[in-house]
Amino acid sequence: MDNLYQFKYSSSGWILGMFISLVVGSLATRLAHKLNWHFLQRNAEREKWDVPWNEISPNEIQPIITGILERLLFTILFAFNFSGTSTAMVAWISLKMAIGWKRFTGIDKWKRSLAFYAVINNLISFLFAISAALIINGLIPIPYEQVEEVMLASLITFYLFWPTPVLLK
Repeated sequence: MDNLYQFKYSSSGWILGMFISLVVGSLATRLAHKLNWHFLQRNAEREKWDVPWNEISPNEIQPIITGILERLLFTILFAFNFSGTSTAMVAWISLKMAIGWKRFTGIDKWKRSLAFYAVINNLISFLFAISAALIINGLIPIPYEQVEEVMLASLITFYLFWPTPVLLK
């Protein structure tokens, strides 16, 4: 336990936590989005779904900015342990789904798949916000010797895959 460094609101904890929330979280949600979109296209071809691709093509910038802002907000809320943060997170996901409900409703299976993929991406995004808050609070101890290595490896991965993952083109 001596080689573990607990951050508990230290500047290092905030830097590492925000790095994980904003940078690594952006990379992971971007990758999940590309994979979900690939699965939707593959299922649409296999099941012969009549999907209006020109109407539902994903906006590339708006979800990225929204995800960064929501991870920033919820990382801060969870880090300071504000009461009702979990409820606010569920309410936010519900609000986002309600705004796009017309896009997701209907008897078409592809619409249900699209809604499910949106929920999955939200949950992945919030997983990084919660993990970062736990690191900031010192509840997830990090081996101090590996912090710089983790950040460097994440930056290299982020550089290689952002904004369009090479492997998923």
